Amino acid sequence: MCGEATPSLSTKHRLSLYYGIVGASGFLCFILAARSVEHWRVQEILALLPMYLLLSQLSVRLPSGMNMTPVYPFAAAAMVVLGPPHTIVIAVAPFLARVLLNREKPLFALYIVGQLSLTNFLAGTVYRLAGGEFGVLALPKGLPAFIAFALTFDFVNMGFTQGRLSLANGEPFLRGWWRRVAYDRGWAMPLYHALGLLSTLIYLDRGVFGLAVAILPLFGLHAFFTLYTQVAEARQLAMTDRLTGVGNYRALTDWLARSFDRVVAGDRPLSVLAMDVDGMKVTNDTYGHEAGNAVLQAVARTLEATTRHSDIVARYGGDEFVVLLVNTTAQEANVVHSRISETIAALKVEHDGHQIGVSLSIGLATHPHDAGTAEELLIAADKAMYEVKNRRRNSRERLASPVTAPLQIIQMTEC
Repeated sequence: MCGEATPSLSTKHRLSLYYGIVGASGFLCFILAARSVEHWRVQEILALLPMYLLLSQLSVRLPSGMNMTPVYPFAAAAMVVLGPPHTIVIAVAPFLARVLLNREKPLFALYIVGQLSLTNFLAGTVYRLAGGEFGVLALPKGLPAFIAFALTFDFVNMGFTQGRLSLANGEPFLRGWWRRVAYDRGWAMPLYHALGLLSTLIYLDRGVFGLAVAILPLFGLHAFFTLYTQVAEARQLAMTDRLTGVGNYRALTDWLARSFDRVVAGDRPLSVLAMDVDGMKVTNDTYGHEAGNAVLQAVARTLEATTRHSDIVARYGGDEFVVLLVNTTAQEANVVHSRISETIAALKVEHDGHQIGVSLSIGLATHPHDAGTAEELLIAADKAMYEVKNRRRNSRERLASPVTAPLQIIQMTEC
């Protein structure tokens, strides 16, 4: 297949294809699950539908673009008591109604149906494999199966959402998924799952009416998520460099203040790469400051793409970046150093019809070999970076001297 003759898929078309595949797979899994259902509990489904519809509208948009609703505790109860097929119907039907009322795009609707179907199907399967039985939840024996179900449901659901966001904005999947697990949900996740367990027990003991009473406190959960989101947004703004989207100096120092002592106590290595973008003044003077900003943004994206999701990428200030490589020895950090250098060397930043090349001066320091404290570690990496930068400058001057020296002699002779 010739690359020139075949146009590449745009992001929009790739998203549409992704939605279609996921949606079709979701319906297939639903059909396979529904075939095993001997008796449809229609009355319970009709009773649960309005409650699910109401809770699903209480959506809070998190800073990352994900939505969080208090519907999960309700869905967990339906899954454990009724099983995947019934839960899929309860979850999908209200969404389809919302699509028709709001005239949302059909491909997006297909994607969401697929997401809901596959998430419920996989979570229900894990629940059974972990020893759980639908319609019964005996504690403490059944607790491991419920925890396995809860984690599967949440992580798979976030995986689908992150897949859509990664296709839309190019964010690395694992890094974005981990960020949403660690920061968007954070300590709210245990509360989320504890309420799911409580709703399940009430449903098993008191039936649909008991569950209807139990969902009233979930409106308070919605208020909690709203406040939690506001706090998360404020924290994210305080810890994020607005130009590049990576962490800022405060995020870097905050991580070191919280985690460096644990690194020392666990006798684990921690490597730091300090780097400076070469020739930024020339770039700004030649192409303008917008071009310089584009270069910084491209470098930040490259650093995120060439490091692990557990590593910390931060803009140290101006045209300097720092990467904290967790549990990484000096030898392993040199491999990362080489990967970053090779990727940056091939990078061409497009701006206003120009292709701008990029190079970095990178210094490396590792705890405990090069420094004993977090501050000393940053200073050592910064010093190593400036040594690299000075060597490059001296090398350029030596290369230039054979050409300039004769000119100076001629000028002095003529004078």
